[in-house]
Amino acid sequence: MVRDAEKMETSIRTIGIDWTIVRLGHLTDGFDLNYRFVKDRSIEGSNAITRSGAANFIVNAIEQPEYKNTHIGLGR
Repeated sequence: MVRDAEKMETSIRTIGIDWTIVRLGHLTDGFDLNYRFVKDRSIEGSNAITRSGAANFIVNAIEQPEYKNTHIGLGR
């Protein structure tokens, strides 16, 4: 699974489009919009996030230039 993710990320980085990769842990149910994130590395100490929290981050980040061509570690 990790090798497949690495191949996917390498492909995304090299095809000549703007990209943002969001790495997150286990998705949980419920409504909790809180999250923590770090740029250009995986988040430590957090392996779960609600689907609503992940969606909230992605929707808000989609047009933010500071997330262009970077990966984001996202968790609770």
